[in-house]
Order: sequence, then structure tokens, then C-alpha cells
Amino acid sequence: MALVTNRQDQLQIYAALGVPEVWICDGDVFDVHQLKPSGSYIRHDRSLTFPFLPTKHVQAFLNEGKTADETRWIRSFRSWVVRELKR
Repeated sequence: MALVTNRQDQLQIYAALGVPEVWICDGDVFDVHQLKPSGSYIRHDRSLTFPFLPTKHVQAFLNEGKTADETRWIRSFRSWVVRELKR
């Protein structure tokens, strides 16, 4: 994870390094970008690493975490992941 001020410049650096997937969260929006053979990134709604985890669910959990009790929030997320893995 990296904090960036210029998303496009940072994606170009990661592409040059061959990073296959970049997750970007600006505080309000969570995006997954995957490296194409052409060397540029394209936004996807699922991670290569965690294909069971749609970005919309990650965004919902991140939003919930802004106001929820941290322990309850982490337990809720962990329970959801376990349920998804059992599918």
C-alpha cells in the first residue's frame, strides 16, 4: 500500500516495475487496477489476489469502518471473509 498525491505518475512507476495489481483508496473510493500486457493499468471490480472480494464490498466495509467500533468492524469483516471462502 502506498499513499500517493499523483495517481497517474504512481501507476506509471508501478507499471515500469511490473506490479501486476495496484489497490488505490483515496478515502472515499476504493479501486483495483490490473496491469495489461501493453504496460498500462485498467480498473477491475475484483482483485487477482482475492477474486472473491468485489471492490464494492471493500468500499462498503471501509465506509462502515469510518463510524463503527473498530473491534466490531474487524470481526464483521473477518466473518464475512470466512463465509465467502466457504462458498
